[in-house]
Amino acid sequence: MQKAAHALADLEAGSRPQEIAAAEAAVAAADADLRRLEADLRRATPLFQRKAISAEEYDADRAARDMAVEKRRQAVEQLSLTREGPRKEQLNRPARRWPKPRPNMISCWPGRGRKRSTRAGRDGSRPARR
Repeated sequence: MQKAAHALADLEAGSRPQEIAAAEAAVAAADADLRRLEADLRRATPLFQRKAISAEEYDADRAARDMAVEKRRQAVEQLSLTREGPRKEQLNRPARRWPKPRPNMISCWPGRGRKRSTRAGRDGSRPARR
């Protein structure tokens, strides 16, 4: 029960300032990477048009820029989620109640409360006695 109370307290507290700062840093890094790759693509475009670089190199530059755009979008979404904190449904959900253990439940556990088999195995051997 204490675990559930601690988990609820963590959810109510929201994201730590360090988590938000890390998400902001990821967005800044994605921005810098995107700016660099866009500049590379701007430089590669006239070279490709003059056939100074191959289509393969130009396509690689364009694909790298497209991946950087998506990586930045992902970082922005992660920052948004981190700032927002836990879902409201998680905070409003009642704690799950586990059934109270009953004395006869012990007999349901494997190897407890049951007699061991004395029947012979497939090879004709009997299980060792303990």
